[in-house]
Amino acid sequence: MIASTALLLAAHAAIGTPPPAVRVERRASFSAVVRRMEGDYSQHAAAISGLIEAARSSCGAQGTIFGIYPQDPDAVPVARLQWQLGYRMSPGVRCAAEKMPDGYAVEAYDGETVAVLDTTLAESKAAGLSIYRWLADSGYAQIAPTRMEYFGSGAADTRVQILVPVRKRTWARARRLER
Repeated sequence: MIASTALLLAAHAAIGTPPPAVRVERRASFSAVVRRMEGDYSQHAAAISGLIEAARSSCGAQGTIFGIYPQDPDAVPVARLQWQLGYRMSPGVRCAAEKMPDGYAVEAYDGETVAVLDTTLAESKAAGLSIYRWLADSGYAQIAPTRMEYFGSGAADTRVQILVPVRKRTWARARRLER
């Protein structure tokens, strides 16, 4: 990943554009209808459609689609990729787990501090690699799997946010205090 990140940064420098901007923010807790997935990411479109239908028909949920990707797809055989899709519900919406179709569940997520990178679906792979360089350079450690939130139709220009749960490294805090 480091070599890919270095190539991405070099490419941005060569064309005169800065690398994507990362920010750190606190995200509130939320509930979501979720579906665990296995295998190729080409299942996204059909799985997202099923997820939205399950959430809306079971409890009238409206919200944001996200994916959780705990494995590097370059390091795991495609058939063994484990990932999850979720439909983050708007505050106040409650879904009963027993109303969910088979294969779907309702889960609660705690509030968290995340590094956030805004990009497009087409650029998400390269942008996602760049965030790891930023984490290292900025003194942050990833503490949970990467999540992506999708805002659009799934076309190449769909806006996405890459979210990496983080905490400041102890040595980074100590170094800051020495200054």
